[in-house]
Amino acid sequence: MKFDSFERILDLAGIRKKIIQIKTMYHPNLIANLSIEMHDRYLIRDSICNDLLKQLEQQEINKNKIQIYIEKKIKWLEEKYKDTQDVEDAKYLQMAIEEWKNFLTLSL
Repeated sequence: MKFDSFERILDLAGIRKKIIQIKTMYHPNLIANLSIEMHDRYLIRDSICNDLLKQLEQQEINKNKIQIYIEKKIKWLEEKYKDTQDVEDAKYLQMAIEEWKNFLTLSL
């Protein structure tokens, strides 16, 4: 095994560990007691975690590609945010953008 591939495996394992820590932040029994906004944030965060875990299963993925993927998601959501007319959709998109940016700042 080459050193590069070993380092890649360790990077991906670290990313996966961070994602799973975020995903398990809330105890399942407490989710029902969250406020509406926090519940929405939980659902957004959970879908982001699932999306990123799915991306980690790709053969040629690495830390830089994950970061690029997150940046593209943020840009795509910002474009949708600019184009939306509905106030509720805009609020939801803004929360999603904030959550994706949080994942970007985690240094995944």
